[in-house]
Formats: sequence, C-alpha cells, structure tokens
Amino acid sequence: MERYALKANAVLKGPGSEAEAKALRDCVFDVASQAYGHLDKARELPYSPLAVPALMPSVRCSMYLEALRRADFLPAHPALHHEPTHVQFQLKVLYASLMKKI
Repeated sequence: MERYALKANAVLKGPGSEAEAKALRDCVFDVASQAYGHLDKARELPYSPLAVPALMPSVRCSMYLEALRRADFLPAHPALHHEPTHVQFQLKVLYASLMKKI
C-alpha cells in the first residue's frame, strides 16, 4: 500500500477520489497477479494424486481471482459479493478431482 500511497481508509471504506480508486485498483492488481503466479507455479510442481484433496481450496481461489479480474480489480465491486452457485463450484471441484489436477 505504501508503494501506491494508499491509505488504509481507502481500502476499508472505499476510495474517495478517482486517484485513490486507481491506486487501489493497481494495488489489488499487483497482489492478485502475485497470487495467480503462485497458483500457476503450484500447478506446475509435481505432486502425488493423493495430495489432490488437500489442494482443492486452490479451485476456489482460482475462481475468486477470475471474478476479481472480471471486476477490474475493484475489491468492493458488487459482483464479488455474490457467491458462485453451488453447482458451479461443485462441478469445478469434481472436474479437478477427476482429472487429478488442481
């Protein structure tokens, strides 16, 4: 947050100006990019198929990062506060489980 001269108030209560909104968007973009990079690296590492159940939370993380990208990296965007349907989530988890891939 220091890198973007972003105050905690702008994160907690929402940006008060266009400059704060841009700084918040840039900050969230950097954090989300790092998270997505870590997920990609974890997917490339060799792991036992027996470890797949322990790695299933990464499916939800991936879904959230994709939703954040669609919301233009605005953490207060209303679309982020709607959970994906239970069926969508279960299908993604089932696919990951059957393919033994996270």
